[in-house]
Amino acid sequence: MKDLLNLLVEGNYTLFIVLASMIIFVWLFKDIKKSLLETKNQDLDFLDQSINSYAQVLKTIYFYLNNSTDEHDLISNMYLSYKYFDKSIIEKVDYFTSHSFIMTPEKKSQLLTELSKEIKNKLQLLKNKQLHSIIDKNYAFSTLGIFDTLSRNHFDVYSNAFLYSISIFTVSLILLIISLKFLTLNALNVILLIVYVLTFIFWLLSILISIELLLGKHYKRPLLFILFVFLPVILTYFIVVCPYSIIKLFLVIIFSTSVVASFFVNVKYSKMISNKN
Repeated sequence: MKDLLNLLVEGNYTLFIVLASMIIFVWLFKDIKKSLLETKNQDLDFLDQSINSYAQVLKTIYFYLNNSTDEHDLISNMYLSYKYFDKSIIEKVDYFTSHSFIMTPEKKSQLLTELSKEIKNKLQLLKNKQLHSIIDKNYAFSTLGIFDTLSRNHFDVYSNAFLYSISIFTVSLILLIISLKFLTLNALNVILLIVYVLTFIFWLLSILISIELLLGKHYKRPLLFILFVFLPVILTYFIVVCPYSIIKLFLVIIFSTSVVASFFVNVKYSKMISNKN
């Protein structure tokens, strides 16, 4: 910090801005990485707890169907795991509990058999989401093992922290530059600038979603990803170099339309993938 102040006093503003920007970016990255890592560890802990709870309920259902435990223990065990259940399982558990006194043994067995199948499917989904669902590794060097090593060392957290940091830093820098230049712009240029900045934010969000889909191998058409990324860059170049305000306005409209469209396409595509999972 003292060295930065010395640069400012000496009038070396270029180096001061570069070093200050690097420090701010590193601080952003470390803070976001820490937050993401804590969140991921909490999610993984909850995932493990969910697997244990589902397994216990499944075991109790099997015991009940084999007459190895009574209905009271079954219901108590199911409600102990209530917070881990999704909506469909909760509805079946509540229905069984509220109607158990009027249901025949055959109906109870049928309902519990259906419930056990649903719990088994849920357990399989949860196991697939574990960081290491099965450990089968000889620890020798392997090219394919690189991906496992990256996963074990939370590469996704570091990559996401970098993307979030660069996005926040870029948006903040652009907003600062815009604030400094507002006083020197006419009304039309101010409007164009505001529209462009808002669209640029959409563009960054769209890129983040696109990268997530691409890394998850959900992007069936990688050319769309390339189009989403590079078309705004090309349009930005022409917006900057074009000397005519009318043409700039036309290019900004194309820029905004393409970016907003790509953003909503990515969001819709992400929701479709989430629903399938």
